[in-house]
Amino acid sequence: FYARYSKSMTLFGNIVRFGTQHFASEADIADIENFFKDKDTKDITRPLQQSIEKIRSNAAWLGRDAKDVKDWLGSNGYLVV
Repeated sequence: FYARYSKSMTLFGNIVRFGTQHFASEADIADIENFFKDKDTKDITRPLQQSIEKIRSNAAWLGRDAKDVKDWLGSNGYLVV
């Protein structure tokens, strides 16, 4: 894999970031860490860390604001509650 795609590792890092940008749970983080635990990630360390940080941020936002967003959507006719 590395011999074939080493020149495209920046692209692979982007794929990791874009593929995980909407994840929002600790279970998602565990899945990602489990998937990459036995793989050589030296060329995508930064994008992988950024992905995990983004997921943590998404999970925190969801835990903090999901009810308020749902209530607002419902009270403004965007969601049938």
